[in-house]
Amino acid sequence: RSQFSANIRQRLGTQLEVYACADDTLNTTEEIKQITMTVPTTTSEKSWTQRTQKSQQYKVKIMSNKPTSATIHVIDNFISPEECQDFEKHSTTDMNNDAQDYGDDDNLQHLLHATQLTTVASPSDSPMVSALQQRIMDYTSHVLKIDTTTTTTTTTLRNENPFMMYANVGDDYPPHVDYHTKHDQQNESTTITNKRVATMLLYCETPKKGGAIHFRNTGIHIQPQSNNYVGTAVFVTYVDPVEDTHDATSKFTEYSICPVVEGTQKVMIQYVTLD
Repeated sequence: RSQFSANIRQRLGTQLEVYACADDTLNTTEEIKQITMTVPTTTSEKSWTQRTQKSQQYKVKIMSNKPTSATIHVIDNFISPEECQDFEKHSTTDMNNDAQDYGDDDNLQHLLHATQLTTVASPSDSPMVSALQQRIMDYTSHVLKIDTTTTTTTTTLRNENPFMMYANVGDDYPPHVDYHTKHDQQNESTTITNKRVATMLLYCETPKKGGAIHFRNTGIHIQPQSNNYVGTAVFVTYVDPVEDTHDATSKFTEYSICPVVEGTQKVMIQYVTLD
């Protein structure tokens, strides 16, 4: 029954996505609620900023009220202009020629031809990038209720190498999920086959028109021009390791990035895995 409902929702979502991306004036979906989230920090960033407190507060828009296996947050002021510049300074690897794990993206070749992708091959070479990655892990562990402070835990959060996606006029990111799945036709069930649990998309530059993120199976539309989105992060989880649930059947977190109509878009993307 849940698979049947998911199939119907996904067919409708595919049709609605076409209209949503065609309308570059469509505003961001109204959030369910806005909260101030206090996230414990596990490291000092004194080497480059004055963030030395034991916790960090964020203004967060809750876009989806699904369980934490399908969380969508919009976070204000998560990345600074200096961090964006430092990331680009240390980005030396052209990922267009590399084998990269993008999840279940049937349109991967379209993505690689449409956009430029660069990565920081050794994030530890940059204190700023390393500190940013730690904040992302702190946020992920807080939302998913994973204790990363004890040495007795059997699981460890890990950041994959981050990358920057550059999108010019006409470039887009086709509908996809950021994890790999396996479908059992006999039992009509779908499971996630890799250890990725969350994605953080961080805006370093937004276009004048276009470039919205669209979650077609929930109807959530995030338009970067509707507010000043530079510095904003979109956080997505698709696995709840505590409850042992995932989003593979419903695909509430399947998303696309609509074509850029005018200007340039720079989005840093960070995947988080649970080993």
